Amino acid sequence: MAPSRTASRGARKPPDKRTAALLALALDQNFGPLALQQLEPAPSRTVFQRAIQSTSGSQWAAALRLLETMPEAGHEPTAYSYNLAQTACMRGGQWRSAIELFESAAVRDVATFSTAIAAHSKLGDADKALETLRAMPAAGVRPNEFSYATTISAVGAAGRWRDALSLLNEMPRAGVRANSYCYNAALAALDRGGQAAEAVRLLDRMAGAMAPDVISYTS
Repeated sequence: MAPSRTASRGARKPPDKRTAALLALALDQNFGPLALQQLEPAPSRTVFQRAIQSTSGSQWAAALRLLETMPEAGHEPTAYSYNLAQTACMRGGQWRSAIELFESAAVRDVATFSTAIAAHSKLGDADKALETLRAMPAAGVRPNEFSYATTISAVGAAGRWRDALSLLNEMPRAGVRANSYCYNAALAALDRGGQAAEAVRLLDRMAGAMAPDVISYTS
């Protein structure tokens, strides 16, 4: 199965006092540029990003307010800023909001794309997940293991085991080495599709590249 995390860079850290103060303001639905006057001088981009990173799942709307207010403080959001806000939405189960952030992002990197793929997967939209993966090279962004694992999981959940295998097989050509998440997602797709013989062959292939784990044998 695919990893449950989104962009690893979205991992939360305990906020410092200035970050905590900004987050406290952002929890108010009326948070905006005027509220920033309480924190003169204006918070830095790093403080904004730490505040977004510090939001809990139920505070995803505050993360969006922080992202939207960054330009008013003189900071254009970076790809990392969008990634953190996407991750906040994913923590809160707001899959569509994570996708909307991807669509509106002025700058995108592999994490921005991969989190959008994960959100499409959560919504059960395998076509959109695959479409987003395919759009990465044209945008100058190289997919990574997480991009593939999440897409394989999405098509597998839709019963498309052939597509899952095809994605796994194309990874070497794309210069991406399959990890256990990729193999396990493909094995789960084969199991869901009733392809026991194919699953055994893939498990043998996986054993030649790495040690299968418990999930591999139970997929």
